[in-house]
Amino acid sequence: MSNAISRRLGRRLTAIGAGAALVAAGLSLGVMAPANAVSTVTGGVTDGLGNPISGDLNVFRLDTTTGVYEEYFDFDVYANGYIDGSLSDGTYKFSFDTGYITEYYKDKADPATSDAIVVSGGAPVQLGGWTIDQPYILGKITNAAGKPPGGAAVDVFNAADGDYLGGIHADDKGAFKIPTQAAPVKVAFSANDYALEFYSDAADLASAYPITALASGTDVGNVVLAPRWQRQRPGDQ
Repeated sequence: MSNAISRRLGRRLTAIGAGAALVAAGLSLGVMAPANAVSTVTGGVTDGLGNPISGDLNVFRLDTTTGVYEEYFDFDVYANGYIDGSLSDGTYKFSFDTGYITEYYKDKADPATSDAIVVSGGAPVQLGGWTIDQPYILGKITNAAGKPPGGAAVDVFNAADGDYLGGIHADDKGAFKIPTQAAPVKVAFSANDYALEFYSDAADLASAYPITALASGTDVGNVVLAPRWQRQRPGDQ
C-alpha cells in the first residue's frame, strides 16, 4: 500500500473514531438546529359536544419592534379537527374561526387575553386539545305520520335584521344539527311537497320565535311539517 493511501485511510479511521465518541457522549454529527429552524405545530379542536370541528386557525406573530401582534397567515383545519402546520422562530397568538364565531387560544374572548406561544429552535409545539364553544341548533323534521320527508332542510336567519346565515339538509332520518352564531336567530324548516314553516309553528320570518343557540346544543325538538296544500308559503298564490 502506498504511503498516500495509508495516510488517507488513517484520516478516515480517525474521523470515524471521533464520530463514534460523539455519539457515545449523546451528541450527533451535523444535526444541530439552525437559529431559525422550522417547528411543527399540532393540536386538535372539538366543539362543546366533543366532536371534531373544521375552520381556520389564524396565526398572529409578534413584531418585536412595535410590540404588536400582526396577522401572519392561517392553517386550514379540516373535518377531523386536526391542526398540523409549521412556524419559524417567534412569539405567536392564535384564533380559531368556524365561520360563525371566533375564539382565541386558549378559550379566550379577545387577542389581549390570548395565550402567547414561543416557537424556538425547531422544537415541536403542541397546542393540545382546544374546545371551541360553537353554538348549535338541533332537532328533527318529520311529517304528521312521524316519517322524515324528502329534501328536509333547515335555514337560519339573524333575528335582528333577517340576514341569511346558512342552511343544511337533515339526514335520512330527519335529524339535523346546524352551527350558527351566538346571537339570537330565527329558523325555517322545509321539505319537498311540504309547506315552509318557521320556529315555532310560524308562517313567516316576521312572526318566527327567536332562538339562542348554545355550545351544548339548543334542541328545538320534533318539527312536524304540513303538506303544502294545508299551508301556503308566504307569497304563494
